Amino acid sequence: LKARGFEAEAGPMTMMPREAQAVVHYRDRWAWDFKDHMTSLEITVQDVRREAEVARASFVGPASLTVVPLEVVERLVGDLLKAQPKVVEVPVPGGL
Repeated sequence: LKARGFEAEAGPMTMMPREAQAVVHYRDRWAWDFKDHMTSLEITVQDVRREAEVARASFVGPASLTVVPLEVVERLVGDLLKAQPKVVEVPVPGGL
């Protein structure tokens, strides 16, 4: 994200800056066949204020030694930035 011009920090949720707008979670899976290689990666973006998921991108591939993890991450981040955010309607008290 920093390479694409966004402010981004990593660390425990308890240290999240007050001005943070989103939290990015990832889940990766690896296999070993004479060397480690990524078999899947899922990245989700969550709106901090609404605690709701706004975007998701994933890769699931065969246990291939030809998958370059950095290329997968770059593709998924690109997909997330192109994605239309999920909009959740929040009812307004009093029915404005």
